[in-house]
Amino acid sequence: MSTPAPVYEYMADQELPAIPVEWRDKDGALIDFSSGWTFTAKVCAANTPTTIALTKTTGITGAATSPNVLIDWTTSDFSSLTAGAQVVHLYARRTSDSKDRVFRPSKPITFLLLTAPA
Repeated sequence: MSTPAPVYEYMADQELPAIPVEWRDKDGALIDFSSGWTFTAKVCAANTPTTIALTKTTGITGAATSPNVLIDWTTSDFSSLTAGAQVVHLYARRTSDSKDRVFRPSKPITFLLLTAPA
């Protein structure tokens, strides 16, 4: 039986928690993202998973140990999104040659965006 993916919920005026990612290579070894990489997160509404609503390139940091990628949010990140379930597609670009890795887990990174109280 597989472990369910964590559920992250945010109000539109909330910035925490950051989403920790444990990204491993094909052999199961943790990838060292501590230097030489930049990251892009593309966020889509879950009901339109191929329509990108947000491209985020800031606030994503890599590390050598688990979690080796951390996606940190700001309230301005959420301003272009509508309330509801969101899917995050994560890309790592190696700065030495501009080649990309794409995070493709069996359970995609998702979060629920709720409207902020008035």
